[in-house]
Amino acid sequence: MTAAPKRRTRLAPEDRRNAILDQAAGLVIDQGLSGLTMEGVAARAEVSPALLYHYFPSRLDLLQAVLRREYERLHAAQAIENMASSSFEDMVRRMTALSLRQSEERGLLIERLMSDPGVVAAFEVENRADRRAAVRFLSRRLARAHDIVEAEAEAIVELCMGITAAAGARIAAGTATRVKIEPLTIGMILGAISAGVAEIKRR
Repeated sequence: MTAAPKRRTRLAPEDRRNAILDQAAGLVIDQGLSGLTMEGVAARAEVSPALLYHYFPSRLDLLQAVLRREYERLHAAQAIENMASSSFEDMVRRMTALSLRQSEERGLLIERLMSDPGVVAAFEVENRADRRAAVRFLSRRLARAHDIVEAEAEAIVELCMGITAAAGARIAAGTATRVKIEPLTIGMILGAISAGVAEIKRR
């Protein structure tokens, strides 16, 4: 008796799009950018190549969509942590922990996506704007919490963001574990803030 052909599950367009992005992200993590082809993604997502091209006209469009979704999810998680924070120090702890969790869970994916020149070019202006907005937001919070001028708070914020980025890079590279480096990172950031504020107020 011949087995009935496997039928593809019908999904709403947004669910199908996300399912494709899930499989594309998995391929990047498992095989790197060189292992990602449109045909491979279609096979892994169990869709026809024609349907895949309907959602993503090119491989670059697909890669950009994967990265954009990662950024959107991170921004949504940051908003939640900010709303839940009870003080500036609590926000620092929450935001740092979130950033390092992302490095642990999605750092390899993002690093590989950002190694593609086309992806980098597409997000270059947006990433600069996002970083500038983050610096302004954190500087305002720091200035209010410690009664200092916002322009002076910016230098402290920039240095602290560098600490977080360095820790995240070590996690993504596999040279440090989040469990071990997270307390050290938070301690260094809070110490840098205290020292920076004290130096500003001594002037």
